Amino acid sequence: MGDSINIPGKKQICVLSEQNYPQLQIDGKKIFDRYDLVSHNIDRCIDPRYRDFLAEPVVKDDSIAFYAKTPKEEKRRFSELQGEELEKYAKIKEDTLAHYNEKISSLRDSGKGDTADYLSKAIERINDDDLYCYDGKVVLGVWGGSRAK
Repeated sequence: MGDSINIPGKKQICVLSEQNYPQLQIDGKKIFDRYDLVSHNIDRCIDPRYRDFLAEPVVKDDSIAFYAKTPKEEKRRFSELQGEELEKYAKIKEDTLAHYNEKISSLRDSGKGDTADYLSKAIERINDDDLYCYDGKVVLGVWGGSRAK
């Protein structure tokens, strides 16, 4: 499924078939079509330590590949962690989501509902199998939809 492409400073962390991935819509477009806008809003609103939470989606042929900052450590799925490592990354996940939700609420309160909606939809469905942990961060590898069961 889909050959890896070169995105400077990023590495493919996962890939899946587009047909098996119902994507969320915003204003009649797939949320992935809005990645640049979502990314821009993240750069403007989100604390730098949490900005890498959403992997960059790249649609090619019939697949979607997700890219994240090139890890220094080996990446691990959140769902596979145990013991101290699980505790460490569970806290990072909790802090990351709390920060995003706080910013989403703040954006709504300041009349920026569209921006809040984009960020909210992006993190609406999170599956621990789609979370990757490395370098003291949690990255959501598959977002903006839900995997077909």
